[in-house]
Amino acid sequence: MQDRPRLAGHLEAAADLRLIVAGLPVLDEAGFRLLQGLGMTGCLMDAGRMAGVPYRTAWDRLRQTAKAWGEPVVETASGGTRGGSSRVTAAGEQVLSIYTSLRREHERCLHSLNQQLEREWNRPLRAEARLGKGIT
Repeated sequence: MQDRPRLAGHLEAAADLRLIVAGLPVLDEAGFRLLQGLGMTGCLMDAGRMAGVPYRTAWDRLRQTAKAWGEPVVETASGGTRGGSSRVTAAGEQVLSIYTSLRREHERCLHSLNQQLEREWNRPLRAEARLGKGIT
């Protein structure tokens, strides 16, 4: 049996998913939540709160996404007594759709990797620890 490290806890795989076009970041998890929240609320401030992103940062992220994608992902209407509103454009919906699809596959891959780690590392380490060969 190969030598195993003496880990202090459970070994797990994790990775962040990001869409990138020509080296420019298009969308990551926070941007996804931001666009998704905007689609639900029609309000950038509320969407930013939902995504845990300040208003100014939310605008910066949407501009960055539009620049990388090559067209606006959000359309805004200003003012009046009820304030402005925002909506996700067709291009924004397309970005969301691609990210959603990749996100599902990403989660499946991570789940599979974590099952492998459980079989090959975590269970044997727990067994070794129980027999007094591993972590005490």
